[in-house]
Amino acid sequence: VPYPVKNKGIQCRFGMRGVYAASHFDNSRNYIAMIKGQKRYIIHPPDECLNLGIDASVESPIFRHTKWDWADKSIIEGSLGKARALETVVNEGEVLYLPSFWFHGIGSVDYSIQCNTRHGAPENKAGMQEIQNCHFKFLGH
Repeated sequence: VPYPVKNKGIQCRFGMRGVYAASHFDNSRNYIAMIKGQKRYIIHPPDECLNLGIDASVESPIFRHTKWDWADKSIIEGSLGKARALETVVNEGEVLYLPSFWFHGIGSVDYSIQCNTRHGAPENKAGMQEIQNCHFKFLGH
């Protein structure tokens, strides 16, 4: 991985058990370090965006995030259930790398502290075409 020329700083998040961040994508590479506790990640490749109920309207307050309540069983039985996914639990002391444009929903397994840093999209723009195929018009970096 090249030197992070476009580093966007470090952000830390504190989460109580059961807190969930809706599935979304980031325009840049993401390195996530678990400082305390555990978080569960459901990860989807960019080409699954049509199966995830992602809001592509740049005017929307939930732009880039799912519109669906993933706890609703009927959604899981529909297109969400057809989407290819990876699931992992990131434990204290571990680091997770997420490529640009990969979707990820995050749930706190217990009290957790997580810090991450994001920087630049890959030079080959991997994943960008798949996102654009899902009607995303805005991809500022």
